[in-house]
Formats: sequence, C-alpha cells, structure tokens
Amino acid sequence: MTESVPCTDAITVPRDMATPEPPRRAPWRFWLAALLAFLIITGLAFHVLIPAAPPPAVSPTEGTGRPVPVVVASAVIGDFDITFEALGTVTPIATVSVTSEVSG
Repeated sequence: MTESVPCTDAITVPRDMATPEPPRRAPWRFWLAALLAFLIITGLAFHVLIPAAPPPAVSPTEGTGRPVPVVVASAVIGDFDITFEALGTVTPIATVSVTSEVSG
C-alpha cells in the first residue's frame, strides 16, 4: 500500500479571488439616522414635559361691542366679609376708568 503524505506546499490565492469584505455603509447614513433619532426623542420630550399654554381668558363682554351698564352708588366705609383662598391669577371681567367731571 501507498502511504499518503501531507502536502506542505502553500497555495497562493490572488487578492481578487479571496473572500470579499462586506460592503461598508456610507458614514453619512449613520449620522442621518442618529440625527433623526435625536430629533424624534427631543420632540417627544417637549411634547410630554412642557405643558401647552392655557387659552387666554375672555371676558363675557369682550368682542360683543355692547356697553357695560354702570350705576351710581354711594361710597361706604366697611370691611369685606368675603374671603377666597386659592392659587392662580385673578383676571377681571371688566375694567372701568373713573374720572372727575368738572362743570362750570
């Protein structure tokens, strides 16, 4: 019988026939995806964490163009017995300018 002898000769393979490297992705795609993810996360954070501004208060006579009725009353010295404790902002329903009338 013949014995098999291991071959020790190295075979040289040309570079173009070697195992090809996987194609590299363009680096701009990574940065575009990172920017898009950042913008989405930032938008969600603003939407969740920052409350929407409350609508402006509108008085019942605002925009109607009608005058507010005013009556004359005597001034009285005394205390107000009404107390209201709460947090927030006080907004008047209507305002008035009081001026003196001089005739003569």
